[in-house]
Amino acid sequence: MKYIERNRLRGFGQPVIVGRRLTVFSVISYVSDPEIRINDFLRDFDMTSEELHAAVLYCKNRECRHMSNPSDQYCDGCILRSMGAGWKSLKDDYDEVDGISYSKDSKSMFLGTLDELEESEIGVIGWLLAENAEERLTNNG
Repeated sequence: MKYIERNRLRGFGQPVIVGRRLTVFSVISYVSDPEIRINDFLRDFDMTSEELHAAVLYCKNRECRHMSNPSDQYCDGCILRSMGAGWKSLKDDYDEVDGISYSKDSKSMFLGTLDELEESEIGVIGWLLAENAEERLTNNG
């Protein structure tokens, strides 16, 4: 893509905006957040709307699965990275009581729900964030 690159020296092989260290996942994470004003994001990160749209489409279409170099990586925070590393669901190892997750071996607890634990440990589904970001872009012009 014209605005997205993978470079082991920039972003450690994660898809980034060309010439920057800003990952595609970071872009869609920000833009999918309804608290973030898109025009402010573009200004703060000195991005064009074309770069933003390219990042959203890249993630939404899961273009990251097309890896051509051994150093290519999925984005940090994306569930594809965890799945590629062989992570499994934590729900078999934890129980949730009143919004707090306790390990079944009683060695750890997480001050949040099982879903929040999974998101923090395994990641989120990036392309769903990208769909949300695309909807925001469409609705906000």
